[in-house]
Amino acid sequence: MNGQENGHESWVPHVTLAYSTSIQPAAPIIASLGRKLPEHGISVDRVNLIIQEGAERLWNWRSIAEVSLDSSGKED
Repeated sequence: MNGQENGHESWVPHVTLAYSTSIQPAAPIIASLGRKLPEHGISVDRVNLIIQEGAERLWNWRSIAEVSLDSSGKED
């Protein structure tokens, strides 16, 4: 699935875990965010590996792999 359908943009719900476009020191980010996150439970049924190119807010991204985490053994 990609972020565009029928020649117009549509929003696809997603969570970005991390990305970086440059080499930079981690210390300021760690100082700002801290070293621990509050615990929260979630359910994930699939994971996509995405290639993301372009300027911020003009990203062109596409899934190059998808892994189903469905425990039933059924493939998508």
